[in-house]
Order: sequence, then structure tokens, then C-alpha cells
Amino acid sequence: MHPSDTAPAPVALQASVVIAGPNGRRTVAVENLHVPPSEDYTRETVIEPDEIITEIVFTAARSGAAKLLPQGAGAPGLGLRPGRNSSGHLVQRGSGG
Repeated sequence: MHPSDTAPAPVALQASVVIAGPNGRRTVAVENLHVPPSEDYTRETVIEPDEIITEIVFTAARSGAAKLLPQGAGAPGLGLRPGRNSSGHLVQRGSGG
């Protein structure tokens, strides 16, 4: 996800990414995912060489949450899984795959 191409929409939707690596999993807000060239011109993101993004979680205000997850082992695509809103109700919008 390059900051000039696709990052504005996930940032507006308060998205975060789950990053997995040998030291476990961590969650980073998309707005904190990219490293500005003024801070470190050798890196584009905070992802370490031995880490990978495993989930993208969208949590927009008042609309619940949805996760983008791999479809299955070896599957190239992603599927959208509905989440629950702040009242605990299942959010049906955005499910597909």
C-alpha cells in the first residue's frame, strides 16, 4: 500500500493493519504505517523485513468493523469479513469475497 496511491481511503476509514512476524503479531494504524523520507529515506513502512501484513481492519465511526483476510492457504485474493458495531450487532454491509 503506497501512501500516495491507496493510503488516503484506509486512513479516512480509520483502518489498521495486523502485522505478523517471528516475534508475534502487532496492530498498526494505517496512518502510522508509512515512514516519511525525512525520517528514514531507506524505508517506506514500519514493517520489518521478516514481517507481513495478515489483516486490514476498517473501523469507521458508527459503522462497525470489517476485516480483509486471505481467502485460504495459497489463495491470492482477500475476502471481506463483517465485524460488530459498538453495540455488538453484526455489521452485514461489506461482506463478500
